[in-house]
Amino acid sequence: MIQTNSPTMNNNRTRRTLMLAAVVLALHATSRGRAHEASVPIRIVSYNVHLLPDVATRFAGKCSASQYRATAIGERFAPFDLIGISEAFDHDHTLALLNSLQTSSEVPLSIAWGPQRSGRHLIGSGLILLSHWPIEQTHTITYSHASRFIDSGFKADGFAAKGALHARLRIGEHPSARLDCFLTHLESRSQVARAKQIQELSAFIAEHAASDIPLIAMGDFNVEALQGEAQQYTSRSTPYHRLRRALSYQGRRLLDVETIRQRGPTGTSDAVANDGGRRIDYIFVSLPKTAQGPRLTPLTASTLPMLDQRVPEGSLSDHLAVTCDARFSWRTSVSQQRTRTR
Repeated sequence: MIQTNSPTMNNNRTRRTLMLAAVVLALHATSRGRAHEASVPIRIVSYNVHLLPDVATRFAGKCSASQYRATAIGERFAPFDLIGISEAFDHDHTLALLNSLQTSSEVPLSIAWGPQRSGRHLIGSGLILLSHWPIEQTHTITYSHASRFIDSGFKADGFAAKGALHARLRIGEHPSARLDCFLTHLESRSQVARAKQIQELSAFIAEHAASDIPLIAMGDFNVEALQGEAQQYTSRSTPYHRLRRALSYQGRRLLDVETIRQRGPTGTSDAVANDGGRRIDYIFVSLPKTAQGPRLTPLTASTLPMLDQRVPEGSLSDHLAVTCDARFSWRTSVSQQRTRTR
């Protein structure tokens, strides 16, 4: 049962009321026929939750107390509007996370699922995208390249249907108020397989992204951005730079929100390390080509260790979460609004 008087839900209700008020004021504080801007805040989080099947936990697990971790993750993510989850491989633990999130959130959630188990794969992709906004369309891809048992043993990524997920969100009623979201979890073992997956991801984005719609790409990319080495941002030879170049589409480049990070360790691969380990989890957002049309403006970003002493290993996952607070804006007019409501 939802506790309607809980602090989390009161905060969510207040935030949603302010969001609705912002849209209403932007629409009505205008003159007939003139274009004006409406905007809403969007809180984004990407997290590798490390919820493995019980049989896999024995030889590949890094965190215990999976059922508790799943429930706690759902509770902590209630304030976010767009949630990208990777490594949600276990069905029961995933349901616990979703039930906890929906109960704590109060706002109904739209859900898009990544590629499911098929063919040689023993489990699905573990990708889930959750949104407080309606999802208009989805697409998925299962990567054709992955490490195999013969070279990586029981830790081979080929057991899972790793791939990518695309979802188009409807942020507002105006036709331009749409947002393209891409979520992925790339190969962790084989550099050769990962490079081929990046090319598949690049083609997937090019196929489904719209040039006039803002874009988010997030997830566990397993590509390290070397900390403290400025040349990685200009050199064309680092894996990080090759990833950034591959994610460019239709002449648009993506911003790594790490450049505006204000809180948290620099890395993301080790939740209990002081520096967060290697930086391999990302949120990228597209930069607008012109001042016209909808745009997503990142305001702040952070990494969250998700520490919890009730878990023996000290954290709700072996990764840190990556977050970004942004503002989605689009142009509208009173005359268009009135025409749609007649």
